Amino acid sequence: MEHCKRGISAANNLEAEVTGRIETEEKLIRVTAVELHYRLKIPQGKRAGADRTLAIHERYCPVHQSI
Repeated sequence: MEHCKRGISAANNLEAEVTGRIETEEKLIRVTAVELHYRLKIPQGKRAGADRTLAIHERYCPVHQSI
């Protein structure tokens, strides 16, 4: 995603550290947890929009809704 809805370019401004847990349940391999830490470079004048986006991220993130 090159640009998000708030007009902040993701190129060189977004890093993420992700850790997942994979377990076997009833002979099936499942992703049971994902931990994600974002590091964002937010341009001047974009902080309020970025804060609003992060505040609602979990509600609309398909991975968060799936695990």
